[in-house]
Amino acid sequence: MISPKEGGGDHSELGAIEVEAFSKRHRLPEEQKQCLIWLVKNHLLMSQTAQRQDIYDLKTIQHFCEQLPKQSYLDYLYILTVADICATNSTLWNAWKDSLLKELYYAALNALNAEKKLLDEQTLVEQRREQALNILVAEDIDKQKVLKQWKYFKAKYFLHESPEIIARHTKAILATKSYPLVMIMPHHSQGGTEVFIYMPHNDKRFTITTTILNNHHVTIQEATILTCDNQFDLDTYIVLDERDQAILSEQKIVDIKEALETGLRQVDTLPNITTRRISRIQAHFNIKPDITFSEDKSHHFTQLFLVAADRPGLLAHISQVLLKENIHLHSAKIATAGERVEDTFQISTQDGKPLNHKQQMALTRL
Repeated sequence: MISPKEGGGDHSELGAIEVEAFSKRHRLPEEQKQCLIWLVKNHLLMSQTAQRQDIYDLKTIQHFCEQLPKQSYLDYLYILTVADICATNSTLWNAWKDSLLKELYYAALNALNAEKKLLDEQTLVEQRREQALNILVAEDIDKQKVLKQWKYFKAKYFLHESPEIIARHTKAILATKSYPLVMIMPHHSQGGTEVFIYMPHNDKRFTITTTILNNHHVTIQEATILTCDNQFDLDTYIVLDERDQAILSEQKIVDIKEALETGLRQVDTLPNITTRRISRIQAHFNIKPDITFSEDKSHHFTQLFLVAADRPGLLAHISQVLLKENIHLHSAKIATAGERVEDTFQISTQDGKPLNHKQQMALTRL
């Protein structure tokens, strides 16, 4: 039998045809047959949602749940997704992918158990704020100072962070006397390391940060770029070390923190991207870059989806192009599949509008 991937065409659709024939041959009950067909057709749904979309956005969870015919399909899809990633290439599986899929699974399970009621984003924000405030008040932090600071924060920040991390960030912001404030700590999912930066607004900060992280051989898995209402930037990055694990070396954490503090103080000088040799395996694969654009109507952003060969410094290079073209980055999701990267960027003009055709064409040089 020729496998769907070898036979050409959409391997999900071709696989569904094969599994339907398999089900008939083995006289599987109709319910099992339909479940198998759906799983094969949608076997990329969970991984693509986790790796390309914002799973902390409740609209993402709602849309994901709407595609599940039954709650039991969520369990089957989760197991199939893990097996598929590991079977494709065992080196692709790491703690960060594990944590992403788990977070998506439990978020979807909670939504399904609520009988698919409309998810209330504002309620979740208020819950996170209340829990974080209780932590801070217990540590004798002035409640009014906390609430005054939070007036400047976007709702997206509270959706992305746990109450414990919100409290830790807030305590540090209220105590800091100089900027940038840089904090490096385990991400709340424990699958990666979080780099938190709070500083007066500067458009060059993403380029500086990505270049410094690249020069320390750290890979960025996710970035959330926010400008608060007081014109301070509040950015969070999820990063992994050379082994695709959370950073455990205390010395490396200190070195990265000091480099970021120094680089972000000197915003008029962009650091150079350190040249690193690509591996033999990376050199073997010649993947032509492919860029597609779509409009995120719910947030009025343009979504840029990039498929390219993985190479050291790729994200730092992309950040320089965005800076040169005066494009504002809101968030990024970085997905690596072996020697291939599939990166998603939420971008807009500086005044928060989707990119026009001319602006999109200017980015095709990525």
